[in-house]
Amino acid sequence: MKSVLILKGEDVYKANEEKWEKDHSGKILAIDIKSKDLGGAGDTLDEAYSNACRRCLRKRFYFRKVGPHGTTSYIPWFDSLLSPCREYGRRVVKVTITGQKGKKEYEAYADTRAEKSVIAEDEAIDLDLLHVGDTVIFTGGANSHMKLFRAIVDFLGEKSTILVLGAVLPKHAAIKVILGNDVLI
Repeated sequence: MKSVLILKGEDVYKANEEKWEKDHSGKILAIDIKSKDLGGAGDTLDEAYSNACRRCLRKRFYFRKVGPHGTTSYIPWFDSLLSPCREYGRRVVKVTITGQKGKKEYEAYADTRAEKSVIAEDEAIDLDLLHVGDTVIFTGGANSHMKLFRAIVDFLGEKSTILVLGAVLPKHAAIKVILGNDVLI
């Protein structure tokens, strides 16, 4: 089911589609649904969010790539999060994620084919990560609607403040975090 933010964001995009496709071809947009205007644009979700924050502090945005499909990221093997950990082998790594309610260490699936990092939505809520917007991503088999959260990720002693995708996972999911290329590279 699409979120209200995604539905309203698509309406704003369609109303401005011709202009934005001309001015921002290939970019990711952070759309402010309240003002019905563009908050910011960038080559990545993080860059679009950063540019939008310069104009519109503490708002939630609809993130969309310019063009007919609009997906902002690709996360292959997303369904593998629901299966037992046995298949992950050496790809499981330790990572610490910090939110407004503290920090927590996770065993994460390192996936160099994933463009963005992912955290279970209930974990994001428990850590009180800032919900900055919603987006549509391609997960290998279909499009998925996901929330975006701002998090501090500590991997191999290097801390980065990035946007992570929030995934609705069952409680029995073996892995609660995927590290994508936004952290690994």
